[in-house]
Amino acid sequence: SGGEFFDFVPIKDGMVYAFIGKCSGRGLKTALEATEIMHHIDRSFISMESLLESIHKINDHLVRVKKRSHLVSLCLFEINPATKSMRIARAGNFAISICRSGICHNISKSSGVFLGMLNHIDIQEELFEFAPGSVLFCATEGIHSLCDNLDHPLPDGVIAGAMEKALRSKAETPFVNAVFDQIKALCDFSMQRNPVAAISVEFRED
Repeated sequence: SGGEFFDFVPIKDGMVYAFIGKCSGRGLKTALEATEIMHHIDRSFISMESLLESIHKINDHLVRVKKRSHLVSLCLFEINPATKSMRIARAGNFAISICRSGICHNISKSSGVFLGMLNHIDIQEELFEFAPGSVLFCATEGIHSLCDNLDHPLPDGVIAGAMEKALRSKAETPFVNAVFDQIKALCDFSMQRNPVAAISVEFRED
């Protein structure tokens, strides 16, 4: 078992909060720690004013308990269908790509900030607009190490290319699975050695 976790939390006015994250390490202790963090995130969503407030509250909690030695990566999403927009606040490294009109590109930047280490962290909130048909894909950093036969990390451009092929394939499987199927076709794929959590969000007219 690993420390990956994710969830979707519907809230008022059709808005949805989503999160994905990872505690470094493996084993039962790491999995239990990830479960505890998920519970705290769910509670913070209920009372939060903004993504930044929520992620700072979560960081304060992790620093305060200080019983963990793991690094914690976390990406929070606020999805607003009414304004066709999405806000992102994140700490740690993720592969985040957006597809518009069938063209996909990476939007993530490497971050040296992880949760639970320092009381005061510098995190910015990002805003993205979406047209109907846009697709978001986000995976924990383990996605870059899925190919056993490569001696270098999987480039973000390859992940975006896999997304474009998954869109064109019109597969009946969930989009996340279709993306992983495209990556499997490129290399010796090993999800067991490199656990990964991934989510996708599609924006439709209805």
